[in-house]
Amino acid sequence: MKNLNVVTWTMMISCFGVHGKADEVLNLFEKMKVSGFKPNSVTLTGILASCSHPGLITQGKKIFNSIRSSYGFEPGVEHYACNLVDLLSHFGCFEDSQNGPIG
Repeated sequence: MKNLNVVTWTMMISCFGVHGKADEVLNLFEKMKVSGFKPNSVTLTGILASCSHPGLITQGKKIFNSIRSSYGFEPGVEHYACNLVDLLSHFGCFEDSQNGPIG
């Protein structure tokens, strides 16, 4: 694809995520970073939503915990409310979802 930017990466990531292709989402995320693009809040929301699919809770926690240190902004309500709580409660970690940020 020509003219890749954060928006095009985010669109591809979100489309794969909507269709349950979490492995492809994580693959694109890695390619995005290697290509020198930094994800924004929307990108990370799509990635975290994809990690609510089976087997990816550890990866989702890792990405969530890296938002501040790796990408330079505070996790927003969309990261907590829409994704992290869903991610944790979906996999039987409801108590963690009530305790706030994961350490």
